[in-house]
Amino acid sequence: LGPLTVAVGEPLPLSVWLEPFSPTERDFLLFWFEHQGPVAVYFAERRFEVPAGGGQVTTTATFSEPGEYMLRVTALQTLSAMVQHCCYTNNYVQVTVTP
Repeated sequence: LGPLTVAVGEPLPLSVWLEPFSPTERDFLLFWFEHQGPVAVYFAERRFEVPAGGGQVTTTATFSEPGEYMLRVTALQTLSAMVQHCCYTNNYVQVTVTP
């Protein structure tokens, strides 16, 4: 996803395709986060389970204040992967929110 622009209060559709980054029979976990920004971001759905073969994940983000935001989407095989610094990936989306 490239830089995006949305107005305050307007839901911003976010969609990503998750490809497995290693052969596995386990489902993946995917999370959306506000990485930077003036206030918290509301996600319609923040946590997803994605089949081991991959798939598309869609949610919306709504912003209550204008400004520059950076959203982060993280995909991992297990919750312990974050602690072990193994088997996860991040992507970032820049969003400009207008009044």
